[in-house]
Amino acid sequence: MMGSQVAEFVSGLKSRHADTRHKAIRELLQFAKNDLREMSQESLVQVLDDFNQQIHALTSSYDNNEKKAGILIIVCLIGADTETMKTRTTRYAHYLRNIFPANDLGVLELAAKTMGRLATTLGIKRVEYVEYEIKRVFEWLSEERNEGKRLSAVLILRELAISMPSCFYQQINGFFNNIIVGLRDPKEQIREASAKALRAALVVTAQREGPEQGNKVRWYADCYEEAMISFSDQTAREKGLSRDDHVHGALLILNELLRCSNANWEKKYTMLMQKLDADQDVSDEMTSLSSKLQITWSSQQFSDNEQQVTAIYESNICKRLVSEKYEKICSEVMAQQISRSHSVHQMLLLMIPRLAAVNRDAFAKKHLKSTINHLITFLRGREKEKAMAFTTLGLICVAVEDDIQQYLPRIIEIIKLTLPTKETPKKRNGTDTPLFNCVTLLGFAMKENVANEVKELLDPMCSTGLSPQLTTCFKELSQNLPSVKKDITDRLLNMLSLILRKKPYAPHNGEQREIVQMLSSALLEPHDATKLVLALRTLGTFDFEWNNTLMSFIRRCTDHYLLSEQHDVRLEAVKTAAKLLIKAIERCAQTNSRTLNLLVDESLGKLLSVGRSDFDPEVRYRVLEIFTNPVFDKYLAVEEHLNCLFVA
Repeated sequence: MMGSQVAEFVSGLKSRHADTRHKAIRELLQFAKNDLREMSQESLVQVLDDFNQQIHALTSSYDNNEKKAGILIIVCLIGADTETMKTRTTRYAHYLRNIFPANDLGVLELAAKTMGRLATTLGIKRVEYVEYEIKRVFEWLSEERNEGKRLSAVLILRELAISMPSCFYQQINGFFNNIIVGLRDPKEQIREASAKALRAALVVTAQREGPEQGNKVRWYADCYEEAMISFSDQTAREKGLSRDDHVHGALLILNELLRCSNANWEKKYTMLMQKLDADQDVSDEMTSLSSKLQITWSSQQFSDNEQQVTAIYESNICKRLVSEKYEKICSEVMAQQISRSHSVHQMLLLMIPRLAAVNRDAFAKKHLKSTINHLITFLRGREKEKAMAFTTLGLICVAVEDDIQQYLPRIIEIIKLTLPTKETPKKRNGTDTPLFNCVTLLGFAMKENVANEVKELLDPMCSTGLSPQLTTCFKELSQNLPSVKKDITDRLLNMLSLILRKKPYAPHNGEQREIVQMLSSALLEPHDATKLVLALRTLGTFDFEWNNTLMSFIRRCTDHYLLSEQHDVRLEAVKTAAKLLIKAIERCAQTNSRTLNLLVDESLGKLLSVGRSDFDPEVRYRVLEIFTNPVFDKYLAVEEHLNCLFVA
C-alpha cells in the first residue's frame, strides 16, 4: 500500500501539467508533516527507503521533469520533523550534489534553493557541508570556462549566502576573488545570476560591518574598480567578450553597490513594486512552485521573489564610497546611453532611479534633463523598449519629487499619446501595464499637484478595459489624490456594472452620462469567467463609499453569481457578497434602514443555502468561514438561519 502511495506522489510530481504538480506538492508536504509522524518505526523506514530509491532514480535521470520531481521529494521530506528523517539528510545532500553541474536553469535554481534549505537542517555537520560546497564551486569558477559549472556555481553561492550567512562569511574573501569571473562571463544569463549572488553576499557583509572595519575592508572598493576597468576601451580586446558585455557586467556591479548604499530608497522601492504587482506572473515554473512551498517554509528559506529573499541592509562603508565617487559613477553610467545593446539599456533603466535617489540635488541639476529626454525618446520607440521605460520614468518622479514639475507637461503628453484612442484596436495584449505603473508612481510622487492632469487621463485609461493593473492604479490614485476619488469611483462602478449587471451605472449629472455612454459602447461585449472573477474581486476589494448601487450589486451576486456553473465565479461571488454585506451592516448601524436590513437578511439566507448545498467543498468552506466574523452574529441569531447552520 505504501509503495503505491509513493508511486502516486512521484507520478504527480513528474507531470507536465502545473496544476497536477502543485497538487502533488501540497499532498506530499501534508503527508510528510502529519502521516510520517504517526507511522510505526518499521513502516516509516520502509516508506523512506521507497522514497530514496525514487529520488536516486529521478535525480540520475536525463529528463529535466524527472530531476525536478526528485528534488521536490527532497524539498518536502526535509520538512518532516522525525528522528529517522534527520539521519537521512546526508544522503539527500549527496543526491543533490550529483545534479550539479547542469545547463537547465529551472533544474539548477530548484536544486540550489533546496541545497540552501538542506544546509540548515544538517546540525553540527552544516559548517563542514557549506565549506565543502563553497570550495567546490570556487574551483569551478577558477577552471577553464564551462558554462554549466559557472551557472551552477553562482546559483549555489547565492543560496548559501541567503540560508547560511555565518558559514558563508568565513569564505567571503574567496567569494569576492572568484565572483568577478561570473560577472565577466560572455553569457548574459551567467552575468545576471552572478550579480544576484553578489547582492546576497553584500547583505552578509553589511550585516557584519563594524566601525573598526572602515579602512580594512576592500571588497566594495575592489568591486568599484572592477566596474571602472570594464568601462575602459582596453577590455574590448579580451577573448569572447564584446565591449557591451563588459559594460553590462560593470553596470550589474554598480547596481548592487547602489542597492547596498541607500536602504531608505530600497525600502521605498520594494514597497512601491509590491503595490504595483497586482497580478503576479506565474509563467516561471520556479516562481510558481516556490509560492506553493512558502506555506511551509519562510520566505527567507525558499522563495524566488528577490524582494522577499534578500533583506535590505545598508553598508556605511559602501555608502561613503558611492558618495565619494558619485560624479564618476554618474558620468560613466550616463555615457552608456548611446549603446545599442538591449541588455545595457535594461540595466540603465534599472539604475537611473537609484542614482537619482542617492543624491537628488546633484542628479536634478546635472542629469535630470538629459535623462527625461532619453526616456521620452525610448517611449516614442518600439513597444519592447517602452515597458520598462515607463516604470523607470515613474520611479524617477518618486526619487526627485518636486524637481520633476517642469517636465510634467511632457510626461503627461507622452502618456496621452500612448493611451488608446477611438481608432486604436481594442486588443492591446497587456501593453498598458507599464503605462499604468507610471501614472500610479506619478500620483504617489506628486499627490494633489497632478490631480488635474490625472483627471484628463481617466477616460482613456478606462477605455483599455478592466484589468488588475487598472484596478491597482485606480486604488493607489484614490489614496494619493483624494480629490479625484469620486471621478475614479464613478468610472469604475460603471465598468463593473456593465460587466456584472449588464447595464450602465446610473450617474447623477449630465457630464457623467456622457462618460457612461462612451464607456458603455467600449465595454458591452461578452465576458468570460476570468473577466467576471476580476470584476467581482474588484467590487469586493476597492474602497467604494456606500451608495444604493451597491445594494443592486449584492442582489446580483446572491441571485445570479452564487449559482454560476463556473466554480471560480461562485467562489469569488461568495467573497464579494460577504465584503459588500459587511459594508451594508455598517450602513445599517448608521441609518437603521428597514430595506437594507431586509437585504442583509435575505442575502445571508442565500449564502447559507449555498454553504449547505453547493457541490464544491471549497465553496461550502468559504461560506462557513465568512460567518466566523462577529459582525454577522446579530443577523444569524434568528431561528431560520440557526437551523440552516446546524444542518450545515
